[in-house]
Amino acid sequence: MRNDENKSVRAFRMGMDCRPDWFMDEVTANKVITYAKNKSDGPFEFMETYADIITENGIIRANYGDYIIKVRGRMHVLDPARLIFKKARKDINL
Repeated sequence: MRNDENKSVRAFRMGMDCRPDWFMDEVTANKVITYAKNKSDGPFEFMETYADIITENGIIRANYGDYIIKVRGRMHVLDPARLIFKKARKDINL
């Protein structure tokens, strides 16, 4: 990995964005396990996708819609609802 790649932040939303190559490399290396299951048996099938990310500290679950980010070679999971709340708190100085 190049030094400049190590400094960049990469992100996507689980189940909403296309899975980037860096994420699929982690799947291939068995550092991430992805899952997909049907939410309903009706005429409009919706897939629930999620992933388990294996880290030094244990397994982190990334649910549908969560942001998966990679910073300095490490992956993290961020819930978008928490991000919006933090921004709102900052905007109103709580």
